[in-house]
Amino acid sequence: MAVRVQPAREGCARSARRASAGFSDRGRARWRGVRASARGDPPRSGGEPPGERHRRAVDASPGQPGGDARAGAPVAGAEREVLAAVVSGEPPRVKKGGISVKACFNTITCGGDKPLETVLDLLGKYGFEGVEIEAGRLDDYLTRYSVSDLRRQLARNRLQVAAIMAFPFFAFDAAQQEEQLRRVDKYARLARQLGSSTLLCFTADAPPAGMGIAEALERAGKAAQRYGEASGQYAVKCALEPIGGAPFMPGPRQALAVVGASMSKSVGIMMDTFHSYKSGVPLDEIRRLPREQLLIVHVNDCPDLPREQLHDGHRVYPGQGVIPLVEEFRLLKHEVGYRGFLSIEIFNRDYWADSPENVVRQAKLALDAVLAKV
Repeated sequence: MAVRVQPAREGCARSARRASAGFSDRGRARWRGVRASARGDPPRSGGEPPGERHRRAVDASPGQPGGDARAGAPVAGAEREVLAAVVSGEPPRVKKGGISVKACFNTITCGGDKPLETVLDLLGKYGFEGVEIEAGRLDDYLTRYSVSDLRRQLARNRLQVAAIMAFPFFAFDAAQQEEQLRRVDKYARLARQLGSSTLLCFTADAPPAGMGIAEALERAGKAAQRYGEASGQYAVKCALEPIGGAPFMPGPRQALAVVGASMSKSVGIMMDTFHSYKSGVPLDEIRRLPREQLLIVHVNDCPDLPREQLHDGHRVYPGQGVIPLVEEFRLLKHEVGYRGFLSIEIFNRDYWADSPENVVRQAKLALDAVLAKV
């Protein structure tokens, strides 16, 4: 049975009690480290598949995104279909190991200094279907090329923009909230132009000392409503991301309580396997996630360390750690009915120092190996 969060504000107190988010002194202290890791952009790191589109992508002239995919170039029949899919936001889904998914790659996984055009061609080469793009990397791309160029390169590589990320969700800091709302407006417009329907918004602050959970949930609900208003005018949703160890929104149950308090159809949640593991989210909670509110899933793994010691830099390729990914994916498939993007998001400096092609290749191999067991 799916979790039902009260849609009306009079249900906030009950939702808050169920959420049991808590923000104890111990949780606040732990949150300082979590927030430092989560808020800022990570520092910048210092056999061709069959099909004509791949040949053209690999043979592309230097400096052009996807070769002849620049504005004004003709689009072949198959590519025209994919371009239509990019615009409509409904690309074909591909069966992988018994679970219908869309394999996705978050661009931060290969480090912050790799040009977006390079990453996109590699994702097409190795068979990814979606890409999650950092806002800063998108801005960098648009200093050289146009939105039209990007749409064409996405089509050439049979890619859909799963989400643009990441935007801090400030529920209690009014000044920071206003700044982020302006960014949400800007990037929701861009997301719409790129055929994407999701912005990723991670929890970025905590209630002030002395604020009760019911009041905190009401405040967070109003903030989420404003985020949803900013994105919803472009038919784009904000996916609230719980952060492992956060005192207020550490898991999907608490995020769902905020969504319910917002009463907004333009706000949903996301799940990150690392953050869920760090917060000790039980499998039964994953089983009860409402499919219609689960907008995207981040996939990663981590070593067997005490959870309070884990940080983003510990993330590794799926299947190389201790997170029960096979069990989680089975629940997503059979209990939740999730058929969206599984996006690999890893902040590993060793990976950032590797070649982007090797990172993309290893990420796809790792994801496919896990999905084959589902």
